[in-house]
Amino acid sequence: MRLLQPARLAAALVGLAVLASARSPHAAVDAAEQARRDAVVARAGTRTATVGQLENLLAVIPRYQLLDSFGTTPDAIRHKLLDTVVVPDMLYSDGAEDRKLTDNPDIARRLLTARAEATERAIEKGFGPTSNIPVSDLRAYFDSHKEQFEAPIKIGLWRILCATQDEARLVLAEAQKDGDPKHYGQLAREHSRDKATSERGGDLGLIIADGTSSETGLKVDPALFAAAARVKDGQFVPEPVPEQGMFAVVWRRGTLPERHQTFEQASPQIREQLAKQRFKDAVTKLTADLRAAHVHDLNESAIDGLEIDTESTEILGKRRPGQAAPITQIGQRPSGSAMPSPRISPALPRLHEGPPTNMPMMPGHPASPPPAASTR
Repeated sequence: MRLLQPARLAAALVGLAVLASARSPHAAVDAAEQARRDAVVARAGTRTATVGQLENLLAVIPRYQLLDSFGTTPDAIRHKLLDTVVVPDMLYSDGAEDRKLTDNPDIARRLLTARAEATERAIEKGFGPTSNIPVSDLRAYFDSHKEQFEAPIKIGLWRILCATQDEARLVLAEAQKDGDPKHYGQLAREHSRDKATSERGGDLGLIIADGTSSETGLKVDPALFAAAARVKDGQFVPEPVPEQGMFAVVWRRGTLPERHQTFEQASPQIREQLAKQRFKDAVTKLTADLRAAHVHDLNESAIDGLEIDTESTEILGKRRPGQAAPITQIGQRPSGSAMPSPRISPALPRLHEGPPTNMPMMPGHPASPPPAASTR
């Protein structure tokens, strides 16, 4: 697939290097290095940990975190990482298999989620840093999305539309007595002829000079903006404003200044936007390709037979013997149960993985390690 091309290219280059080394004087050195990395440093249950796996793990942990969590000398760091992270992971993995925990629907779902998230991280890592995005792509986006980087001044307006000028003056005088939004909202509900906005206290949203509002589908007389532009935020327009044969009591509530970003100012934002979009596109394409290649035997009649209770918060309705718990109940302890919630270990790179793209903080993993295993 297209998004895996960099990885395939890297693999091909490694393959060529191996072939070349087979005919070079450095072949023995390469073999020796591989043998060093393949050396077993610990066995726990049915699992083994090698020098190479331990090196991979060390490579992704920040230096300050190694010193803070695992010791101040190389020897202390190596041994504590092995004793408190690597060996417990192997023991827990064996224990999970012995207890057949993957047969538990909740745990099986979590494993699927973890694999899906790992796939997404691999896709994101394949793109490299956002600095790899060409400047020409940034410029093209900037030129075709000018509305995102330039915006006119917007004024927040509340308005009560009255039938007559006299009524509008009385309403204005009443609103000015305390300048209280709740009082103004009550006046709007009692007097405004614009029923579409009266129930929200006469709030018109943010208005630009041509009368267009930030509220979808709403546009008002530009005279309201012009009148409000002559007063300050928080002030009432001193006289009712003629509007469509009626009169508006206008209260300027706030201002959103005009925005003008240059290409240089907008570039960091555009990089992030393009990075998110290319990641989304790659995930969408991968999902579509995998669906086309692997999804089959969809049984629509069986799906239609699922019972769903639309009147409760549960996704599944009636429970039958052996049926999985509703998604809203997965992971919740039974009512009245004194059992503690399952312990969730902090995320650490597993032994079988290479260095991930991000390394989370490790608050000491695990808190209570199982009995030590042989390291010989």
